[in-house]
Amino acid sequence: MASKQDSSKPTADPTRRFTPKSFRSPLKRRKAEKVIARTKMPNSFRILGRGLMMLRNHWEVFGGLFLIYALLNSMLALTSLLNINLAQTKADLEFTNQGQGSQIGTGIVLAESLLSGGVGVAGGIAGAYQTALFIIMSLAIVWALRQLAAGSKIRVRDALYNSSYPLVQVLLIMVVLSIQILPAAIGASLITSLLIGGVVVVAWQQYVVGFVVFLLMAWSVYLLISSVIALYIATLPGMTPLKALRSAKDIVRYRRAEVLRKLLFLPFILMVVGSFILVPLSLLLPFAATLVFFIMGMVILPIAHAYLYTLYRELIK
Repeated sequence: MASKQDSSKPTADPTRRFTPKSFRSPLKRRKAEKVIARTKMPNSFRILGRGLMMLRNHWEVFGGLFLIYALLNSMLALTSLLNINLAQTKADLEFTNQGQGSQIGTGIVLAESLLSGGVGVAGGIAGAYQTALFIIMSLAIVWALRQLAAGSKIRVRDALYNSSYPLVQVLLIMVVLSIQILPAAIGASLITSLLIGGVVVVAWQQYVVGFVVFLLMAWSVYLLISSVIALYIATLPGMTPLKALRSAKDIVRYRRAEVLRKLLFLPFILMVVGSFILVPLSLLLPFAATLVFFIMGMVILPIAHAYLYTLYRELIK
């Protein structure tokens, strides 16, 4: 089993293949990299379709992982689920509007209350266990995606037992991600304290503050584009966090804008699909809407990893 996996490593996950080492001139090397970067990638819908196809073709593996994740996560988030009373929120809205508000508007407000109400998010010690469970199941799903893409036959227990080796590397890259978010957090704090707080009232001062905040947020986004890909590179055997970050930087070079569009596509399409499901369900069956929202939050995990891993594989082609 081990020899079969080892023999598939070079073809399954090359990370720096696109850099032409034959060019000793930096100028020629950059030109060659730009030519490869212009290679047309599949659109976001096709990438999502390939990821979903991978999940469907190996439903027994990913279904088993999902059932384990759903069972453990439900035990940890049971208190959070019981504290959400969407039916009471709906009754309060109808009483406040006195029948004058539209049904669609009420459904949107109820769906927003689910998003902001922390449904399925445990607190305290249970929240720490829930975060650990999220990371462990993410590693198991990515390991399964990698092995199945390489043609290996695996079982659910293989994914659970063999996927934890890059835990330290992934955690270190997550620390880097949290540091890279700091400029955006500083920008949000700046705009809150100066503009909304009424400290800056003159128009040109507001423009300057807004421009500075935009630069800080753009800086964070620029850094995060490659670091998100580095999370998947870090799961390769023998990979170090620094090497993963450098490889991810090389992979997205000259096409950060395209990668950013594809990264933003996933939350956009999930939000659209979720709205079509949750808005009418919140009006008709409020209790069922809470349960469906919780289940959707868990289903998103394998879908997101399948999409992002497929995107990563398209980038290294």
